[in-house]
Amino acid sequence: MIPSILCLLGNIWLFSLAVLAATDFSISAGLSTWNQSDWSLTTTTFIPGHYQSRLSLANGYTGASLAAAGPFFEKDVNQTDPNGTSPSNGWPLFSDRISFATISGFYDVESPQIPPQDITGFVISGVNFSNSYTNTSSRTNASGAYISSTDDITIGQTFDINLKAGETATFYKYVGIASTDKFSNPESVARETQRSAQESGWDSLLAEHVAAWAKILTPDSVDDFTDPVTGELPEDPNVQALHIASAANTYYLLQNLQPEGSGLNDNSISVGGLYSDSYAGLVFWDADYWMAPGLNLAFPEWSKQISNFRVKQHNQSLANAAFNNYPNGSSLYSWTSGRYGNCTGTGPCVDYQYHLNYDISFNLIQEYNITNNKTWFNNGPRQIIESTAIMTGHLLEFNETTQTYWVHNMTDPDEYANNIDNGAFTMASAATLLELVNSLRIFDGLEVNSTWQQQQQNIEFPSAASNITLEYQTMNNSAAVKQADVVLLNYPLDFNQNYTEADKLLDLDYYANRQSPDGPAMTYSIFAVGANALSPSGCSAYTYTLNGFLPYLRGPWYQFSEQVIDNVTLNGGTNPAFPFLTGHGGADQIVPFGYLGIRTDQPTLFLNPSLPPQISHIKVRTFHYAGATLSATMNTTHTNVTRFPSTTLEDLYQNTTLPFVVGNPGPNNSNTTSYKIAINQMLTIPNRLYFQNLTIPNNLLQCLPVTSNDTFSAGQFPVAAIDGASSTSWQPSTNESSSLLINTTSMPPSPIRNIYFNWGLRPPLRASIIFGNDTTGEGQIYGNEWTIDIEDISPSLPYTTSESNGNATQNQAANTENVVPVVGNETTLVVEGGAWSGNFVRLVVEGCWEDDGVGATVGEFVVIGDRGVNMSRKMYVGMNSFEVEEILVVV
Repeated sequence: MIPSILCLLGNIWLFSLAVLAATDFSISAGLSTWNQSDWSLTTTTFIPGHYQSRLSLANGYTGASLAAAGPFFEKDVNQTDPNGTSPSNGWPLFSDRISFATISGFYDVESPQIPPQDITGFVISGVNFSNSYTNTSSRTNASGAYISSTDDITIGQTFDINLKAGETATFYKYVGIASTDKFSNPESVARETQRSAQESGWDSLLAEHVAAWAKILTPDSVDDFTDPVTGELPEDPNVQALHIASAANTYYLLQNLQPEGSGLNDNSISVGGLYSDSYAGLVFWDADYWMAPGLNLAFPEWSKQISNFRVKQHNQSLANAAFNNYPNGSSLYSWTSGRYGNCTGTGPCVDYQYHLNYDISFNLIQEYNITNNKTWFNNGPRQIIESTAIMTGHLLEFNETTQTYWVHNMTDPDEYANNIDNGAFTMASAATLLELVNSLRIFDGLEVNSTWQQQQQNIEFPSAASNITLEYQTMNNSAAVKQADVVLLNYPLDFNQNYTEADKLLDLDYYANRQSPDGPAMTYSIFAVGANALSPSGCSAYTYTLNGFLPYLRGPWYQFSEQVIDNVTLNGGTNPAFPFLTGHGGADQIVPFGYLGIRTDQPTLFLNPSLPPQISHIKVRTFHYAGATLSATMNTTHTNVTRFPSTTLEDLYQNTTLPFVVGNPGPNNSNTTSYKIAINQMLTIPNRLYFQNLTIPNNLLQCLPVTSNDTFSAGQFPVAAIDGASSTSWQPSTNESSSLLINTTSMPPSPIRNIYFNWGLRPPLRASIIFGNDTTGEGQIYGNEWTIDIEDISPSLPYTTSESNGNATQNQAANTENVVPVVGNETTLVVEGGAWSGNFVRLVVEGCWEDDGVGATVGEFVVIGDRGVNMSRKMYVGMNSFEVEEILVVV
């Protein structure tokens, strides 16, 4: 077991509360420095009273979040109002935010769920209570010596210490921890652990800690963005952040795991891990669907802790189904699980998120595909998958009118929409599960279950007339989406039943425009994977990658917050989980499943490599499939795949070549290529260079380097304005004058024929475009410059003015019940008079028709060169065509 220790280095600086209240915890704030040689983060900034500054430390059995000053108790304080409400950790405990420690397997205990049919009445109090009769004017805060608790379960020690000015005092405390559920004699184990640690001493424990992590977290187990020749990181700070976060993601997830054989690895991972009571330490689908996939690839002997938890609670899931009158052999896992896995108030088993049962099953089958461990699979996981199918056969109800199978009164992953029918992700998951089980039955020599086959082939799958997949049966065009839902059909689900790649791309673009800014951190990781697999042009996969990392990472320790904005008064009322391991897990999937295109849910390994143009090199973590061990190094044009002898897994193809397919899986996808690779062989595979395809022909700007010296709204990056996708956008943080600078030195000079803007739903009032050959450090352009000013920009979509505040409001979505593709406000300029492109292009926008103080949006900024098509009547953006307004500009 890795000893949990912390080495605090550097200087401590003290700040006033006024400074602390304004602390910027974004990783761009420079609260820590990264040492590439030993993968360490160091801070010299002392920030007490903020949960974001607490380091999370665990060894898979016990863990703690450590106060800014060290391993001490610390409580968050209200930084803006000393008399205000203390910061809360949110649902379901609503406890104060404090430094926290726990042991694996200890959770909040929830009250049992009472079925509605067993409730005979309610007692309601109508008294508006307030304590107005107690005179508190003479009360004062307590002072004096600390009074220790007399509770028998509380252990405490006190010491009198005399400190000398100017002299450093060092204190060591060694604690042994053991629990009765894991050790037959926990007191003896704890005492022996403490004694051994004290005898070894701090230096020895630190060396043991470093050596253990060096053995586990090897350089080839983490995605590496360094230059393969120089070993240096790129100068781009965004790519540097991705590199550091790749190590941090793996580290924080592994901290909560113990390896197979330890006897301590059957409690999965909670949302906040062993160092947070966020979400009461309970286990959600987050572990199976978000944290497990990346871990399964590189650390299958560690990730098994997630599946072991579900196997351990399978008997309880059978009891849950029986309690809810499901047929014998059915299983129902509770939405939240702690020690027992029974149905509770926070963890309902029915009328809620049934997809959890499929999420669990799909993780089990992927783990089997990766490890080739048949003995393990046939003794627990296989039975879980079968019992899930039995449950599904009962859950699905035949609708005589539609002649399809429905699920009523349920919730999909989008928790903004509860008690709905036919959630698309759940329905697709149910169909996929039933098809999978019948395939397993054939493999086992059993008969196909014809009922399950009929249900799978005739499942209700809600879709709009526009061919956009409806998230649920009655969805309209005004719905905001909390988190990844329909986009999960493409990845990780790989759903292909009457669902084409064109359908998936249409859904990807539509739901990108519908995502709530207050949603949780893992969502845009799925968009990044999906965009890289489906996009025919552009580089929005990189934009989504940045959005999946940067807005949620918090300095100094590169930990994920659940929310873009941590301030509960500004983020829709959510007290963000912290650290949010679900976010780490989602981000951990982007490189292997997105850029390399790994798919492990198929009976054959699939790869589909493509690297965004902003990233020059990646060495993908070593990964496994069918017990085989492989690695991949990627550059812009090619990927080298190498196979190595397996040392910890039984390789299904140990005496032959491993087959794999390059392309997207799907019955109708003919654009695939088959390969075979032997042990110690390297194959070079061409990457898909789809980003070289221009969304709009002869666009001079798509996917070129772009910067901005102005602040922008969280997740609304400058690159979004030129990434070839109107589903992403750049948005300055204010409606004051803001600008982009695009480096076009890689493009030959060209006459400018047309300029096109897709403003999204927030057009500016004014804009300027400046072309030139030189630029200052402040982003100003000079040298043979051309300037085009656009005054009085008019929306091309209807706007209304609110009578209450006089503000203009875009009402496109509110005016229709029909779910249709999102169309932004558009402006087209026909440029005459001899304007030429140069080495740089600068875009300046000012004001916004939404007069709320926040900046306008730029979904796409396009400059058409000499061979450009006539843009004045119709433009083709992605899958959709839009009429646009023509403006003649003479320069």
